[in-house]
Amino acid sequence: MQDAPDLIIVDEAHLATRPRGSDPKIKAQQQRYELVKALAADSARHVVLVTATPHSGIEENFRSLLGLLKPEFDIDPARPAHSASRQALLPHVIQRRRAEVEKWLGSDTPFPERENTQERPYSLSPQYRDLFGSVISYLRGAFGERTGLRAAQQRVRHWAAISILRSILSSPESALATLAARERNAASPEEEEAGADEADEVYRPQVLNELFADNISDQPPSAPLDDPRAEWTDKERRALGEFARKARTIIEAEADSKLQEAVNAVRELLTDGHQPIVFCHFIPTAKYVALELKRRLTDGFADLEIAAVTGDDPDEVRRNRIDDLQGHKHHVLVATDCLSEGINLQEHFDSVVHYDLPWNPNRLEQREGRVDRFGQPKQKVRCITVWGRDNEIDQVVLDVLVRKAERIRRDLGIAVPIPADASQVMEAVVENVLFKRATGKQLALGLAGQGVTRLHEEWDRSAAREKENRAYYKHPEVKPDEVAADLTINDQVVSAGEKIPH
Repeated sequence: MQDAPDLIIVDEAHLATRPRGSDPKIKAQQQRYELVKALAADSARHVVLVTATPHSGIEENFRSLLGLLKPEFDIDPARPAHSASRQALLPHVIQRRRAEVEKWLGSDTPFPERENTQERPYSLSPQYRDLFGSVISYLRGAFGERTGLRAAQQRVRHWAAISILRSILSSPESALATLAARERNAASPEEEEAGADEADEVYRPQVLNELFADNISDQPPSAPLDDPRAEWTDKERRALGEFARKARTIIEAEADSKLQEAVNAVRELLTDGHQPIVFCHFIPTAKYVALELKRRLTDGFADLEIAAVTGDDPDEVRRNRIDDLQGHKHHVLVATDCLSEGINLQEHFDSVVHYDLPWNPNRLEQREGRVDRFGQPKQKVRCITVWGRDNEIDQVVLDVLVRKAERIRRDLGIAVPIPADASQVMEAVVENVLFKRATGKQLALGLAGQGVTRLHEEWDRSAAREKENRAYYKHPEVKPDEVAADLTINDQVVSAGEKIPH
């Protein structure tokens, strides 16, 4: 600390916010936060925090970042009387949009144009529809037998059900990883005492991980299935094993129409001269997609190289694989969201395929931001979203979340984060899908529908606030010509080896 310079610039400053909870996975972020906090504590030191990543929507994280500027800005947002006023923040916060910096200080800053995201729907193959239907029927039956279950057992099974759905809708490989037979022992007395609230606290951020900014795990969420408190019967274990067998059959029969739609999309992008990134949610899905793309496309394109990068790979391995791809005329990167932040890929990739539809549109924006940024040599970047037209979950995510986020982005020119309570809405949506009537007609959304309405209303209010804040913090009094003149003087002084005047 004693040897730290007088001026410190922290790039990707959103990675130095104070994380929530005590998960060991977020220890590195905690260390970054403590380091920057200690450096900023010296009032004689100048600190500039820079980020182009949208606000995560978690007020606590954002306030901790403001607290690095001044401790009094890091307050409890639930206490409005103590909120930091905009006027107090004004000298410390500057926000810029692309349009405001495209021509700055006499030079052009070229940004690409992002074409409207192309939606590519697919229909489940008969084999996949059989698997999905069997799982839904099984889960509805399991939910219907709640009366004899303890509260903690119900909640563990609740999260197990969502885990199974998420994995199956991602890929048959992720389904296998989640459903793989494991030895499940009886719960210990200590585990028996753990309540339903504890199960929710543990499994909500694991299963709905992209709705929690501190959790970027790309492992299939199999933990609830392994929890002894679920107390699976032999009959239930056999059912899980049968689902795994059906998933394996889909792979062997090449009966995955979602994969085929993605193959078609990547083929079209390569034919048009693009170099795409295919984003998946889970590691088994990314490896499966990369393997199948290579098998199905290599013969059609000279010097085509395809590689997968996931959270299993150390940073050095990730960098080496990406560097190796860049040496090939045609190249495709398949990645999980471990690459959706903090890595610039715009120089060698120019399009994005969303293989898995995340339950948080912030992730879509982060993924597309890897190629849609300054330094992109292509004038236009393309984005494609693959989704299931006969998959109720994808339909809801697309209608309720993704299209809403896209409308706001088009209207404001910026992305506005989804409100923090979206996880409860998605839970309600999933339960709504599970509780369809025997006739096959979906029940009215009920509480889920009310939650969606409240979510959209809060989102609209956030968008209005963001629009107002952008205008407030743009600092129109900063004149580019005056800044340029000062920079010229300082450059001349530095070149001459003189002391810069204050």
